[in-house]
This record gives sequence, C-alpha cells and structure tokens, in this order.
Amino acid sequence: MNSKTTLLRRLKSLERRADASESGSPAFEDPFWPLAVFGDPTRAQALYFVTKPALPRLVGTSAKGEQCLFLTRHGIPSQATLKTAEWISRMLDLHVCFIGDLNAQDLAAFMTFDAFLKKRRRKLLYAGVSDPWITLGRSSLKTHMVMDSLFVPQSSIDRERWQLTKRLYPQLKTLIGREGTSLLDRGLSLAQEAVCNRAFFRRGYKERVTALLLSQGRLAD
Repeated sequence: MNSKTTLLRRLKSLERRADASESGSPAFEDPFWPLAVFGDPTRAQALYFVTKPALPRLVGTSAKGEQCLFLTRHGIPSQATLKTAEWISRMLDLHVCFIGDLNAQDLAAFMTFDAFLKKRRRKLLYAGVSDPWITLGRSSLKTHMVMDSLFVPQSSIDRERWQLTKRLYPQLKTLIGREGTSLLDRGLSLAQEAVCNRAFFRRGYKERVTALLLSQGRLAD
C-alpha cells in the first residue's frame, strides 16, 4: 500500500469520525438539506457551487448579483450532486467555480469536485474563502471590528483532517494563499457566514464581494 492510499484511508476514517462526533464538522451531505438553486440562469456568467446559502443571500441583493448562478449543498458532494452540477454547467455553457469555508471539510469537498470534473475534461476554479477574501474583508471592516475576531478555532478532528488534506493535495496552499494556509496551520478557520455578514462591514461591501466573484469566474476563461 503506497503512502497516498494510506493517507486517503486515514482521511476517510476522520470524515466518518467527524460525522459521528459533535466536535467535528459533518463531512458528508445531509439528506435533509436539498440541493438549492439561487439566481437567473438566463443572465448568469458563471456557475458557483457553494456549500452554504450565506453568500447567495448577500450577493443576490446586489446590482450585478444576477450574473451569478448558485448551487448550494452542504458537505462533501455525492455523485448525484456532482452529476447535477456538471449537467447544469454544460446545459448553460457556464464555467464552474467552487466556494466553501476556509476549513478542512470544504477543501476536501473542493478536491472531490475537482477530481470528478477532471475525469470529464472540465475545469473547476477555486473561488472559496482564501487570501483575496481575507484582504477584501480586512479592508472593508467597520472601524470597531478586527479581522481576527472572525477566525474560529477548529476542532481537533478538523485540525487533523487539514494536516492530512494538505499532504494529499499540496496545490491547495497555492489556491488558498499564504495567509489562508497559515490560519489553517494555526488551527483556525474562516466561515462564509463571517465574510458574508453585512453587519461587520462598511456600506458597499456586497458590491465588492460580487465584483470579486465575477472576476474569479472570468479567470476560468
């Protein structure tokens, strides 16, 4: 058994432990949380697969939010979810972008989605919480807020999952950036709910978030 196979088995074991434990983020899809669609397919410029509904709710109220089509489902996507997302992207001829929290679970979900699309010669762009999001958030915070207050400690299971995930997929460090990698290495995470909470940021933040999403979608051209 090679080292990669051993790491994959350890990661799957941790994901099962996380599902059974209150201390870890559940890894697999919740059958009671259906795949949801936000946006107008006739106006969309890219398809964004999002693990939580906070971002669609924020961007949907901005002037250019209609250019984003969102599919939302929590957890590591099942084959049925992956096939549905690919079918929609092909039918509408849209790039596919993945958006998740800066944590081990959503990064594992991204790698699952990426491997699925690569087999079908499709490209998946990572547009999740990462250095560009941290930079935007820090520059847009209200005066009484500090960025460090949005970071949340990971559970011991999730910290172990991150250590395995980054060994399996070293390219993740490039995708999430230097500061994002440092946060995870220090046992911290940053959720979409934090970077999408308008109460934390100055006026005009949702428009800046929308512009960031649209620019990330164009990078796939």
